[in-house]
Amino acid sequence: MKKTLSSYLIILLVFASLLFSCDQINYQGKQTEKNDQLELAADSFGLSFFNWQYQKAAKWSTEESLKWLKLQASQITQEDVKTFNEQPEGVEVEINSINTTSDTTATVTYEIHNYVVNNILTSSPTVIPDTVYTVNMVKRHGKWLTHLPNGISTDE
Repeated sequence: MKKTLSSYLIILLVFASLLFSCDQINYQGKQTEKNDQLELAADSFGLSFFNWQYQKAAKWSTEESLKWLKLQASQITQEDVKTFNEQPEGVEVEINSINTTSDTTATVTYEIHNYVVNNILTSSPTVIPDTVYTVNMVKRHGKWLTHLPNGISTDE
């Protein structure tokens, strides 16, 4: 009787351990999937935005951000485009960090190299060799989007 009870107890413990470990694997899998979706959205927005592909960047932006993206696109001049196209090295966009602040919000910091900034005050574009930008991201309807209601500015 003791052997049977011990056997059942061992089987019960093994079964409980398996259930717990499967739950942990599932949770970690969901976390990895969430992080992958967030990183994909951040990378897609960053590459599009900093390469002046504002229509593509809009696909990764909230509705509130669209007015600002349209304004940004409307400020590009022929001189800006010429300077952008004459760059020997293209714009490099790297994600420095992604900080998830909740299940639906995050902050992404980019390191940008060879970024051409159109300057509407001086009307001549500037090439910035190295700079850092931070944007906020929100998750809406299951999709991560960049949230720029007031535009974007450098951290430096």
